[in-house]
Amino acid sequence: VLISRGANATPQWVSSSSISGIKSKNRSGSLLDTEVYTIPVTGLDSNDGISVLMEVEAVPKPIPNYYIYRDITNGKVEVHFTAPFTGFITWVIVE
Repeated sequence: VLISRGANATPQWVSSSSISGIKSKNRSGSLLDTEVYTIPVTGLDSNDGISVLMEVEAVPKPIPNYYIYRDITNGKVEVHFTAPFTGFITWVIVE
């Protein structure tokens, strides 16, 4: 996105994700019997919003319970499953 910097100043190209506050957004490849999935996030902090969505490849295929661990020190989010998970994870992490 081209952003104005005011009168008599050269406009600046800025990533659209930095404007919207998105720190990480993606979809995993196909996972097979995964117990922990790690998402690296640059600049992760305690106020970031984290949203994850699980998607299976076939029906019926149960999705195990899971929890999310925010590892600020190492700049990553971990999704831990209560049983091996097969499918995809889609996520968005925002400021």
